[in-house]
Amino acid sequence: MACSQRFNLMESRSARFSDNHVQSCIAERLNVRIRCAPPNLLTFRKLLPPPGSTDADNFWTTLRERLDPLLAERERLLVPDMPVHLLADLCDELPYHLDLPRVGEKAVVTLPIYAVAAALDAGCRMADSMRKRKTDLTIAMVQARLDREIEKELRAFRGNR
Repeated sequence: MACSQRFNLMESRSARFSDNHVQSCIAERLNVRIRCAPPNLLTFRKLLPPPGSTDADNFWTTLRERLDPLLAERERLLVPDMPVHLLADLCDELPYHLDLPRVGEKAVVTLPIYAVAAALDAGCRMADSMRKRKTDLTIAMVQARLDREIEKELRAFRGNR
């Protein structure tokens, strides 16, 4: 079942059931977040830095000038260097279909633009939580934090399986 369908199901359940059921729905919603977080953060990490940018560039300026326009221009986006073994593990949890190669460690994956938008949103929420002024936040700082968050989320994902 797709992540968005699960969220809608959780919302309808919480509207119909008592407080005990609401608490169990909240726990399930957290499990859904854990299952959906790794591919979003991984996608966002692979989009940084965009072509024409360096690691020392301001994160928010680069996002506004280089990545945001892609969402308006395209219906699908190629994301390079995605690890096939991780995507194979996460593939059943995604709300879209991926054609993964059977050979090789990395793949270029074509994602629907809504998946890219969700990845950008997840990355922006994570960047917002960093204790740096927006003018001081570089792409390299966000990349380092993304790498740590991806590792943490993947450990949580593997622990819930």
